[in-house]
Amino acid sequence: MRAAVVVPCNRAGGTLSLCLGALAAAEGGPYEIIVVDDASPDGVAAVAQSHGVRCLGLPRSSGAAAARNAGAAATTADIIIFVDADVRVEPGALARLVGRLEEEPSLGACFGLYSETCGAPGLVSDFRNLLHRYTHLRQAGRDVSSFFTAIGATRRRAFLEVGGLPPLRMLEDVVFGQRLVRAGYRLVLEPEAEGRHLKGYGLGAMLRSLFFDRALPWGRLAATAGLVRDEFATSRRDRWASVLALAATLAGAGLLATLGWAAAGGPGPAGGLGLAIGRLGWAAGLAGVTALSGLVLIERDLYGYLAARRGRVYLGAAFPLHLAYLVVGGIGFGLGYLFGLARGRRRAAGTEVEWIGGNE
Repeated sequence: MRAAVVVPCNRAGGTLSLCLGALAAAEGGPYEIIVVDDASPDGVAAVAQSHGVRCLGLPRSSGAAAARNAGAAATTADIIIFVDADVRVEPGALARLVGRLEEEPSLGACFGLYSETCGAPGLVSDFRNLLHRYTHLRQAGRDVSSFFTAIGATRRRAFLEVGGLPPLRMLEDVVFGQRLVRAGYRLVLEPEAEGRHLKGYGLGAMLRSLFFDRALPWGRLAATAGLVRDEFATSRRDRWASVLALAATLAGAGLLATLGWAAAGGPGPAGGLGLAIGRLGWAAGLAGVTALSGLVLIERDLYGYLAARRGRVYLGAAFPLHLAYLVVGGIGFGLGYLFGLARGRRRAAGTEVEWIGGNE
């Protein structure tokens, strides 16, 4: 089967050269490579030209989904591989994706995952990368209903049968994957198809991206289309983990408020109000410890994974990041769900998602 690689690019000119260099050296090639310039201001066309790669330019920024669709329309290859411009594929990744589709005719698509080591320095970037990788690895060996456009391959006929990627700014890979499943195709993770993610995150950027680009639209999608499945970051385990993280955070806030009130000179313990608030503080502390214990129990595999890869000191530094991640994600999902309910009755899947906004 002939395969083509489509690379959408917007404000990723700094990593595009590394991405294209890895694609040119990938096993199983040469591959047809198409860069789609989503009206990027950072010289995408020049970078593509320096690598001898075809570049399509969109007249205005239309989002990654539209860019991927444009690239797919420009090739007649049997297999279309999507790779993000900030991903440097490992040498055998593309060949493994193509091989998996050749080996299993029932597959409509398969996808890989981020490498264990990311391409950006710092604790936050490394934690975000490991968490993403771990979440994907949990799906190995089972059929799933979501796609991953950062490093994923689909049969051309399956892609066209479901109308390509939906014209969304966010979660287009999720909707695309579930449309493939409804059309009778299978999707799987291929854990040997890895790509190093070159994007770096600070704490604020990670939480903003989580809230606006994932959790909020996920919640709205869940309310209006019922497309949440027990897989990836929306598994029952992850949802319970968010609930427990929120409970622990609220309990901790209650305990701190109680201690602050007492330190500010509130009525002594002999007073009725003081006694009540003292009991409230104890209750908040007990609730917080219980919620944190439940969280550690539920996420013991994740914490074991982090400790095994980076050590216990790293785990201690990563735990508050994970707590913040769960809290922000839980709040975003909950608000998105309420916003979705406010739009009225549930919509049929496939006609539900024109409102999902945000930018990748």
